[in-house]
Amino acid sequence: MNTRNRHLDLLKGIAITLVICGHCIQFGSGAVFYDNTLFYDNIIFKIIYSFHMPLFALISGYFLFFSVRKYNFTKLVKRRFQQLLLPVFIVFFLYYSFIVIIHRNEFSPTDYLSWYLLSCYSFLWFLWITFFVSILFSFTYHYLKDNLLIHMLLIVIILITPDGLIPAVYKFVYPYFLIGYCFSKYNIAKCTLWKKCNSFWGSFTILLAYFILFLLYSRDSYVYTTGIYILSDFPSQLFIDLYRYLTGFMGALCLIIFIRKIPAEKLSSQKYAYKIFFCLGQYSSFVYMFQQFFVSYILQRVTARISPSYLFNFAEVLTIILTSLLSIWILSHSKVTARFLLGRTSPHNHSDNFTTT
Repeated sequence: MNTRNRHLDLLKGIAITLVICGHCIQFGSGAVFYDNTLFYDNIIFKIIYSFHMPLFALISGYFLFFSVRKYNFTKLVKRRFQQLLLPVFIVFFLYYSFIVIIHRNEFSPTDYLSWYLLSCYSFLWFLWITFFVSILFSFTYHYLKDNLLIHMLLIVIILITPDGLIPAVYKFVYPYFLIGYCFSKYNIAKCTLWKKCNSFWGSFTILLAYFILFLLYSRDSYVYTTGIYILSDFPSQLFIDLYRYLTGFMGALCLIIFIRKIPAEKLSSQKYAYKIFFCLGQYSSFVYMFQQFFVSYILQRVTARISPSYLFNFAEVLTIILTSLLSIWILSHSKVTARFLLGRTSPHNHSDNFTTT
């Protein structure tokens, strides 16, 4: 795609900003707030976590169709590894090497290797699920005639598989990848139903539905607290799962429809607010990785003694965004760092690593 879709860039920029906001509320509001999991009851946190990762998965799935159609299986796997996982392996290698240098004789090579591999896999879960889904969708497209029944069967399988075998967060976002993929593949944007959704009354109905669903959102609604394994407590677990899937979809759909209503010419303006979100969207995988490091290794320690404050949270979000943008600006000036840390597959590729085509 030679022409960037500014609406999608804006959506991705907003989505990664919501990730940062949620993490700042969770980890940047003091040790007491975090240790007692009080963030689960925070209204802003609940709104963000009700739909922000489904939104990312929907957008990623939308672009994934173009990727699997454009590249053969082997090439797509190579591209996705470079875009999504190679920066993770490099950053963690640098981080743990730095720790070993500081604490020379305290860690054995075995400890180093186990911590390194475990951190690479578990620390940034959304990058991994995006990589796995890309492989799966590409394989089914090129070798199994892109049979939709395979994906539907897989959804059933993951619902009846214990969370210990397949992480609950993977199960949660997978259907959204599929919805986004099908939206692109079947060109749903031209369907009458989609046009009705974008009408005034259609938009109002979707917003009202999300509002009503959100009123029922509780601690049990988080995938982190109850998981996704319908056989663990059937049928109540099935109800929880269906509820969170529907809430996530309606919340993401509300934001997508709202952003689509912004005139394209307005998004083409040189307003700094738009340019900031565009940049965050284009480099959302790097921002995702950067903010995770910042939150885990700096923010949580610095703010351990404070009390919950939205003013502090706002300052934390602003600090992470500005630091991320500065890092992107510095790294993009070198072909080596742009390739291996920002995940660019070519000198002119500014596509977001979650959803690049």
